[in-house]
Amino acid sequence: MKKACYYLVLASMWISCAKDRDAPAEKIVTMSEWTWVYSAGNGSESYTLGPGNKLASSIFFNSETTAAPVNYSYTRNASGQVVKQQQANGSIAYEYNADGRLAKSSSFNASGTLTGYYIHSYTAGGYERVSYSASGIVRSKMVFQYTADKKNIASRTIYNSQGVQTEQTSYTYLSTRSPEQVYPYAEVIFLQMGFANQYAVEAAATSGSLSGVPYSYTTRYTYMYNKAGYPVEQKETDGSGTPSSVTTYTYVEK
Repeated sequence: MKKACYYLVLASMWISCAKDRDAPAEKIVTMSEWTWVYSAGNGSESYTLGPGNKLASSIFFNSETTAAPVNYSYTRNASGQVVKQQQANGSIAYEYNADGRLAKSSSFNASGTLTGYYIHSYTAGGYERVSYSASGIVRSKMVFQYTADKKNIASRTIYNSQGVQTEQTSYTYLSTRSPEQVYPYAEVIFLQMGFANQYAVEAAATSGSLSGVPYSYTTRYTYMYNKAGYPVEQKETDGSGTPSSVTTYTYVEK
């Protein structure tokens, strides 16, 4: 009887191990590149991952602002957070609060001289991103309010250096995945803005004043998705209803 139980246990262990060997490893989907075409030109950004499938470098190009592609490299701390973004013309240093949220990003030129910085502060309902000159003078401020579920940005309000509100944008969302939720694009957006939306933006209604002249417009977005639910194309339509840009996204599985 004992021998029968022994063989039964062995058989059970063998079946269990066989199942473990047969189970396919879960694949990781990452964004390898996004490109866009708009009325004034075109651009792109591609990513290279390093150890642990973490963002190691990227190449950015914008036909309006860069004469040639710009190469970026990323340095991380022991916790895996990006603490430095480096390129030929300078760098950005990142600092985090106790909750792991972005607290400060400081820009330096190629000589290592501070040129300005952002301070991020958070509340239960949103956060602020204040821009400072190297000497500590406020340049502008953005105030972001979360949606009720805190998964997206409901509104963004911009103030000038005198604290006067100059523009406000309200957002509505679809129930589909935002490109901002796909790594490593999600991390790049987080480093730039301190937050990445979970759902795809459907419309952005903007109003403000420029030199005392009020303006308002609504930008709308439509998407195409692959079978896995990842956005492969985003079309932007401006306030007049004219298509203004098309962004395409490319993914890889590892």
